[in-house]
Amino acid sequence: MKKLRLSFILTILLLALIFPGNTLAAPVDDGDNGGSLATDQILVKFKPGVSPSEMAEVHRQLGGRVKKDISQLGVQVVSIPSGKAIEKIRAYSAHSRVAYAEPDYLAETA
Repeated sequence: MKKLRLSFILTILLLALIFPGNTLAAPVDDGDNGGSLATDQILVKFKPGVSPSEMAEVHRQLGGRVKKDISQLGVQVVSIPSGKAIEKIRAYSAHSRVAYAEPDYLAETA
């Protein structure tokens, strides 16, 4: 019964993260996409089994710096040079140790 309750709570929390209520995208134009994404940070998830030292080496190679670790999702918020989001997403995505890299979309609560 405890496992079921914990699973239910975790599911609700995950849904709240995926579908947040009352959020509006804050328009930030990086010149490449006309969209609402952070121009100085991206989200990166490494493939399973990649060690912290290997992650640090990838960031060093690609010019990123970990700003925050979202351990519940296994995702890192990575600082990059401003205006280079699309370029860095492509570079990280092409790396063999990276599962995915994506924009960090901005939102404001109403």
